[in-house]
Amino acid sequence: MNELATSYNVKSFVKMNERYEYRLLGTDPKTKKIFDVMRRYPHFLLLRVNFILRFPGMYIPPLPKKQTIDSQEKIANLRKFFLNRFVK
Repeated sequence: MNELATSYNVKSFVKMNERYEYRLLGTDPKTKKIFDVMRRYPHFLLLRVNFILRFPGMYIPPLPKKQTIDSQEKIANLRKFFLNRFVK
């Protein structure tokens, strides 16, 4: 289980067409293959919902809520921090 907890990391984000995409790096614990994918915030929301449905009663960390008060880059940095906590 500890291997899974340290295998994934939200490394950075980029602005694409007025939206942010987050770079997720990791290693598949079974095959040891490295992956590098870009995902948007809604993908993490969908993943969380699927975890909740698949593992009822298990604690699934919350994701940061959508915010519009701060600058977009500040929000993206905050999301990156919480998304990183979520995938670990």
